[in-house]
Amino acid sequence: MSVQLPNSCGSAKSQDNAQPARPAPRKGRVPILVILVLLLATALRTYNLDGASLWSDETRSALMALTQPLHIINNAGTDVHSPAFYLVEHYWIKGLGQSDYSIRLLSVFSSVLTVAVTFALSKRIFRADTATVAALLVAASEFHLRLAQEARPYALLSLLTVTSFLFLAELVRRPAGQTAGKYVLVTIPLIYIHPYGLIVVAAQNLFMFLQWRPKLSFSGWPARWISIQFALLLAYSPWLAQFAIQLSRVRNGVLPYYALPTASSVLGTFLEFANLSRYLLGIMILLSIVAFGGIRTYKYPSLHAMLSIWLVAPAAIAFLVSWIFTPIYDTRGLIGSSPALYILAAHGLCKLHSRYFQAGLLVIMLGFCGEALWYYYPNVLKDDWRGAAGIIAAQAHQGDTLCVVEYYDDALRFYLTRTDLIVGCKDILELLAQPGKLPALPDRFWFLHQNNAALNSNPREQLGPQYFISKFDLTGLQLSLFERKQ
Repeated sequence: MSVQLPNSCGSAKSQDNAQPARPAPRKGRVPILVILVLLLATALRTYNLDGASLWSDETRSALMALTQPLHIINNAGTDVHSPAFYLVEHYWIKGLGQSDYSIRLLSVFSSVLTVAVTFALSKRIFRADTATVAALLVAASEFHLRLAQEARPYALLSLLTVTSFLFLAELVRRPAGQTAGKYVLVTIPLIYIHPYGLIVVAAQNLFMFLQWRPKLSFSGWPARWISIQFALLLAYSPWLAQFAIQLSRVRNGVLPYYALPTASSVLGTFLEFANLSRYLLGIMILLSIVAFGGIRTYKYPSLHAMLSIWLVAPAAIAFLVSWIFTPIYDTRGLIGSSPALYILAAHGLCKLHSRYFQAGLLVIMLGFCGEALWYYYPNVLKDDWRGAAGIIAAQAHQGDTLCVVEYYDDALRFYLTRTDLIVGCKDILELLAQPGKLPALPDRFWFLHQNNAALNSNPREQLGPQYFISKFDLTGLQLSLFERKQ
């Protein structure tokens, strides 16, 4: 037996019958709107895509992706990430090249597909007008757009999360073997693309556990669901030991990526979902409450409940793990939960009686989205490693010494193709810390650091009497050329 789903924005015969079902949109109208929404999403995400340099995390991902697949599998576990994204990016770069634009285009492609899959999922649960509004909210989301313009795994994580929930919804409605196979085939790359994929699967298990009733078990559940989860565990088992090592390294401070979250961290996550607008978040929450109005107690698993658990549970699980075991809370990793908020808000909007009120409220919501985008584009501030590499490549002499403070030399190495320079940052920093050894410094060297780098002293001030200093102030970086005075 399967769960009957609503076939309209307002209600289904067996569930939310507080309002009469509205007539379906004219044939052909919604597909045109969906195409326009997808074109909008593409335009917003490709606009000025390579206007800013890749920042340090993006260059590390790209450098890893440029290595051989076996090297990726063996070395991806040195940080907190899984190998799947690097492997996908490896073949993407192999096909499209390693320009900033083409590298970031993978995330753009994933984000636009997320809009399309959000529409498909929403239409299965509700009807086409709700699905169109939900897709529009994803398309106009500054949070999604920002991560779509980075060569990082978050856009792909979002796509796989929404697709996994799409097949979970189908699995709840029609628990057939073919649907189960689709769910498994999508969820396996989800748990390999980022560790937060495991949190998504945990949230899905929570949903199934809360909705299951022994006397109302259908089609062999929960045995069928347990077998599906066993298949996922079996598929993840080759990486399980490495994942345990990653967690232990985070817990022991070897990989100090995350701070301990607070209630403000969780609020900040949902504000990110709403483009950092308290007003937009408030409207979406109110509309989500409206979405549940008139819903009866279900005899079988409720896909309304699935949306709520999808929205709340991943943040709650990450928060609890952070306090009980080790800090792992990361708003970017929760991007896959945001479409649930947009779907609920879209459903609540479509349940309002007045078409004029619906249209007015949608315009207000899109106005908040537009305001966030208007601020985003001119304020994309990423460390300009591309600009620094260009200056060094054009002006450095053969044999110049290059010092890049801290561990950001990978970012410069991605852009700098010259091999005739000497990298000697450690030696230079040690000499700078001992004023009596300043004469041992090279006669000509480059010094590059982030604006917020913790330096014991300012080389520009410290070496002013002994060196001619050429200063290049770039976005997020300070580049200096030191030439000893004769």
